[in-house]
Amino acid sequence: MSEISDASITAALRRHMSIAVARQVIAAGNLANLDTPGFRAQELAFDKALDSRVGGLQLASTSAGHLPAAPGPQAVAARDAGGSPRRDGNTVQLDRELLT
Repeated sequence: MSEISDASITAALRRHMSIAVARQVIAAGNLANLDTPGFRAQELAFDKALDSRVGGLQLASTSAGHLPAAPGPQAVAARDAGGSPRRDGNTVQLDRELLT
């Protein structure tokens, strides 16, 4: 049975925090544009965030002829959060952003 090292815990926390920071940056941008006509709210594209975090893991193999290595991590992407627009076309919902 293997022990969990401080390095692996720190690496896991770093991955989690980078996604949390990305989510907060997107929420801050949404809140900054709360009164901007036509602004479309953004949200973290979870599938892209997951791919960028998992993509950074190295695949262990016993031979160089086995599976190819995964591509490097990519930037976390935001996507349109959807939602029904107000009269001015803005889709930011204050209560939703404050819960982020």
